[in-house]
Amino acid sequence: MFTLSKILKFCAYQDRSIAEVRTKLKGAILSEDEIATIINQLIAEDFLNEERFAENYVNAKLKTKGWGYAKIKFHLQQKGISNDIIHNALNNIEKTDWNEQLQKNIEKWKKNNELSKTTFPKLVRFLSSKGFKISDIMNNIKFFDS
Repeated sequence: MFTLSKILKFCAYQDRSIAEVRTKLKGAILSEDEIATIINQLIAEDFLNEERFAENYVNAKLKTKGWGYAKIKFHLQQKGISNDIIHNALNNIEKTDWNEQLQKNIEKWKKNNELSKTTFPKLVRFLSSKGFKISDIMNNIKFFDS
């Protein structure tokens, strides 16, 4: 059984989304009314804050994982964050920060691969899988045809 102190520790350890807390509480076999009461209390005491969660998530995934806009957006949607909050959190990141991470991913890929006409599609797929837009990828790759 989940006590309030356990769920407070769960939320204090790292920012959580409301959906994550709801899932955790459902596992404790609580009624919907009990879950709603606990979640409202957590929000009132600022243990749950979706805007803060989204901003921290965006910064962490951009800086530590090197993820792009699309992948971060998808994962936030999976965590039950509203599109308005996602949009605000993603737009708080400067364009230069996105491009810097894209360049870091390009350099990371180039350490193990030589950029040529045959490997170019692999680089584009790698960067796309990281969540970067094709237009940004094409604008940031230094072409091998010189």
